[in-house]
Amino acid sequence: MGFDQKGNVVIKVRQGANGQWDVNETGFEKPLATFESKDKAIEYANDIAKTKGGSRVELA
Repeated sequence: MGFDQKGNVVIKVRQGANGQWDVNETGFEKPLATFESKDKAIEYANDIAKTKGGSRVELA
């Protein structure tokens, strides 16, 4: 699991080289999921964050 300074999980949404949007958990190389839409990627990241107490979503 990826953790920030306070021990919380950080889920990052960023645009990949292929123009699609990747959702990554800090500390893991491979994306959890990839989306064509930024909005869908953010929605997915927020859903993941809800299941991991104290986690947060960042746009990278």
